[in-house]
Amino acid sequence: MRRGRMLLTLIGKSSIYSSSNVWWKLLTKSLFDLVAEGLVHEASVDSLNMPYYYPCEEELRETIEDEGSFTPDLIENFELNWDFDDNVGNENFVFEKSKSGQKVANYVRALTEPMLGIILKRPLLMIYSQDLPNT
Repeated sequence: MRRGRMLLTLIGKSSIYSSSNVWWKLLTKSLFDLVAEGLVHEASVDSLNMPYYYPCEEELRETIEDEGSFTPDLIENFELNWDFDDNVGNENFVFEKSKSGQKVANYVRALTEPMLGIILKRPLLMIYSQDLPNT
């Protein structure tokens, strides 16, 4: 479509030097906990291939420019706190590990559930999502 517009929302990192693999480590630990409990076959987890890459703004701009199929009008960055209640302006915030962990688990689950559904059945996805906050 000529002169069309699109909105893309991507998970990225703040700079080229930032690490973006913390929650992947949590996911791996949770999956192998399910293996240890005999709920998932280790071969299923070993065969799972979930490639990921989170570009920073600089890398994204470079890729778009190199590819050349569109020109962005605007690229904006915004940061999301893992725990949206934990912010500088909230003087009443009290850190609760399990509550905060559940929020992180929900983010991870939203991103990985379509891929994990291949090896995990629905009841196991529930166990996985309950286990992750305690990881």
